[in-house]
Amino acid sequence: MTTFDFRVKFTIGTGIVLTVAGVAVVFTYIKYDNLRKVLEFSTTVAATVAGLTGASYAAQSLTRDTEETVQSLIRNAEETKINRTLSFISRWNDSSFDKKLAVQLIRNLRDKPPSNVKTFVISEIDQNNDLKSEVTNILNFFEEMALSINNNFVDEDILLSFLRGIVLMYVETFSYWIDHRRDLVKNEKIFQSVTELCEQWKNGHGKAKSSTLVPL
Repeated sequence: MTTFDFRVKFTIGTGIVLTVAGVAVVFTYIKYDNLRKVLEFSTTVAATVAGLTGASYAAQSLTRDTEETVQSLIRNAEETKINRTLSFISRWNDSSFDKKLAVQLIRNLRDKPPSNVKTFVISEIDQNNDLKSEVTNILNFFEEMALSINNNFVDEDILLSFLRGIVLMYVETFSYWIDHRRDLVKNEKIFQSVTELCEQWKNGHGKAKSSTLVPL
């Protein structure tokens, strides 16, 4: 017997029983005057109980639907968060993301004495517009990532495991130029999120604060 057949037969059977019961109640109500008040009270109670039972089932059904909706929204939010996270990793590894000049500058620092590094980094970037564009793009990318971490739009643990060394290398190398830009435009918030994130990833775990991207 299928579920459909069972439900149809159950509904018809219930209807027959209720019809017979209804006829009996009406007959008793007409035939016996002394039982009318009892029947009226019983009918009222039965109707009240039926109403409460229906409301209870409706509330339970609504609760289940709400819980399922909430769980679905949570799953969708988590999937979106992971997709945003993986997008940062994918964008960084994309061959169209120019980093060649910045990488070459970092390599050239190996032959420089520590006392000359700051001056060398600032002058090299400021004197080469292509290099400045690359460095600005890289730092803006990391700034966007840091802001996304701060607002819980992405999974920080995943980004930490994939990009920690890269972020530390680039931000620490270009920190002299970042300080130079801040002094130049009188704005301490330039690349603030990524520089704070760099410190946090060196020393522990945490979120970056709001900051300012630098236009090309």
